[in-house]
Amino acid sequence: MQQQDSYIRVAIVALAIGTLVFQPALISAQIVVDGSSTSDNPLSLRALSGIDGSGGSPVLGNLNASVTVVDFSDFQCPNCARYVKSTEPEIKSEYIDTGNVAYVFKHFPWRGTDSLSAALASECANEQGKFWEYHDILFQNQQGVDSGWASKEKLKEFASDTGLDGPQFDSCLDSEKYKSNIDRDLALAEELDLDTTPSFLILNSDGTEMEVLEGAHPFPSFKALIDERLP
Repeated sequence: MQQQDSYIRVAIVALAIGTLVFQPALISAQIVVDGSSTSDNPLSLRALSGIDGSGGSPVLGNLNASVTVVDFSDFQCPNCARYVKSTEPEIKSEYIDTGNVAYVFKHFPWRGTDSLSAALASECANEQGKFWEYHDILFQNQQGVDSGWASKEKLKEFASDTGLDGPQFDSCLDSEKYKSNIDRDLALAEELDLDTTPSFLILNSDGTEMEVLEGAHPFPSFKALIDERLP
């Protein structure tokens, strides 16, 4: 809980000096993570991506990038879908495709019962190397929370549409093979005291100098925080 204690401590200081900025449904608070030993920092890109052998999350972009953006998301979250369709493409074209940012996806399934199934399904797609294609098709087809669009049957149909091996995917989803990955992400979200989706971490890739953005911020908010971290 050292990470959470650091978050609370810095937030209190920020409140005292008036630098914590509140906007409707959007909160931005700067915290500094002790990165003196980056190999032990769970927020370093090596740890997040599993390069250090700890498992890992889906990563888009350059694993040697100097800046990391971590996206905590729920496939049934309407604000997440809005962000994916509007802001994420700008981040991708300006920073991910140019090699300056590594983009990490973390699961925060809390909107409804099918949120967990969708998260598990995306991990099964990741097993076959198609996480981002499956991520996109889920958000493109998103409908009302627990309205049936993300039932296990529909998730298997989306897998077929994405060109995944059906029997392998079905077995993976039915057995909840990657439930521990989802639990790990939820534990990190709790440790960081996140309470909404989407939520983002913008930080140096060694896990230091972290900014937390909660809510579907527009592209300029990300640009300002990324640019100040680029060499």
